[in-house]
Amino acid sequence: PGELMTLGNHELFNMPEGVAVGAGGKLYVADRNNDRIAVFSSTGAMLAAFGSLNKPSGVAVDAEGSIYVADTENDRVLKLSATGQILLNIGRRGRLPGQFKKPSGLAVDAAQNIYVADTQNHRVQVFSSTGVFSYQFDLPPVPPGTSDDEDEHDEGAALGTPFALALDATGNIYAADPKGRRALKFAPGGNLLLTIPILGEAPGTHGHPFGIAVSAGGDCLLVSDRKNSRIHKFDLQGGRNLVFGAKGKVKDEDHRPAAGSVIVLKKPMGLALDASGSLFVADRNNDRIRKFSLPTGQAAQVVPAPKADDLAARDVVDKEDGGKVERKDRAGVFIPAGAALQDLKVTVGAAPLVSAIDESNKRQAISDKKLKAASPPIEYSPEGTQFSAPVTLTLPYSPDLLAAQGVAATDLKVHYWNR
Repeated sequence: PGELMTLGNHELFNMPEGVAVGAGGKLYVADRNNDRIAVFSSTGAMLAAFGSLNKPSGVAVDAEGSIYVADTENDRVLKLSATGQILLNIGRRGRLPGQFKKPSGLAVDAAQNIYVADTQNHRVQVFSSTGVFSYQFDLPPVPPGTSDDEDEHDEGAALGTPFALALDATGNIYAADPKGRRALKFAPGGNLLLTIPILGEAPGTHGHPFGIAVSAGGDCLLVSDRKNSRIHKFDLQGGRNLVFGAKGKVKDEDHRPAAGSVIVLKKPMGLALDASGSLFVADRNNDRIRKFSLPTGQAAQVVPAPKADDLAARDVVDKEDGGKVERKDRAGVFIPAGAALQDLKVTVGAAPLVSAIDESNKRQAISDKKLKAASPPIEYSPEGTQFSAPVTLTLPYSPDLLAAQGVAATDLKVHYWNR
C-alpha cells in the first residue's frame, strides 16, 4: 500500500484508538488518553475538539455529520451534533439491555440505527435512531486454545469480546474479537455467517484484532492486528489476499517515509475506509492517524509542527517491550520490559510553572539545604505512575557549572520536589 498521509505526532495525540471518515473527507479521532474527540479536515487541519469524556475508544459519524462516541470508561454511548452538543446519552454500567460494560466500538447505518460493541458484556447491542433499545446478540464461544486472558469471575468468560464494529451496505455486521483472535460476520439480527481466524506471524499463533473496516459490498474486509502491528485484508469469503505492516516507531522528526521502505506500525487499532477506498489506521502507540491507498499511492504527509521552544521528548512505551525516552540533552527515562503496568505515554520535559506559594516553598527548601544547581530542573510524567520493577532516570549535568561552583562530580546528588 502507498502511504498518502500521516496526521499527528506525540504532541497532538495520546494513544488514539478510533477513527472515522465523514462527508468531505473530514476525520474524527477518538483520542483516548486525551479524553476527547478531535475533528480534522481532509488535509489534516484541526477543526474542533470535544471533551468531557473518559477514555473514548470508538467514534462513528452519520451522513448528517452527527458524531457517535463510545465513552468507554463512562460506560455510555453519546450522539453529538456537529458542533459538539449532546443529542443522545445512552446507557450506564450494567448487564441489562441498554446498559454497558466498557463499550469500545460502534457503527451507524443509513437509518441512524446505532450498533455498539458492549465489550466486557460480550455482546453487540442495537438501538434505534432515538436511542431506544432494539435487540442484542452475544458473541459465540471462544475456540479452544486461542484465548489466554479468560477471567473465571466474568459471567461471560467463555464468550468472545467485540471491540470494533463495521457495517456493509446490506446491513451485515462485522466485529473484531481480540479474545477469540478472529473477525466475525453476522447477518442483520445477529445470526453468525462467517468466522475468520486472525493468524500470527509464526505457525500456530494468533493475532489480536482490535479494528475492523469493510467496503460497502463486503468484498474488502480489513482487520488490524494490534499484537503483531500489521493489517490483514480479506475477500468476500474470508480469504486473506494482503497483509502489511511491521512493528516499529515513527519519530516526530520523520517527515516522509523512505521510498520502498517497510510500513511500520505500533499497535494499530481503529480502521476506517473513505468513499474512494483509502484506508485510515489509528496507529495508537505512534500517536498517528495513517492514510493508505490500496494497493498503491504517492507518499505525502501532514504533521502538526512542535512548538519551537518545546525541548520535551515524548513517546509511548509499550508494556511488553519497555523502552527509552530521551531529550536531545540526554535527559531521559529507561523503562524495562514488563515494568510499566500498561502502555505508557512518557514525557521528559522542563519543570512546569507552579503556584507562587509552591515556588517559594521550593526555593526555601533549596536555601535550607544549601544546594547548588548542577542541571536544570526536569519533569518526568505522567505524574503518579507506578511500576512493577525499577526504572532508570537520566539527568544531564554541566562539568563547567560544577567547576565554577567548586563542586566535584562525586558530590552530585539528585533532589526531587513533590508538588
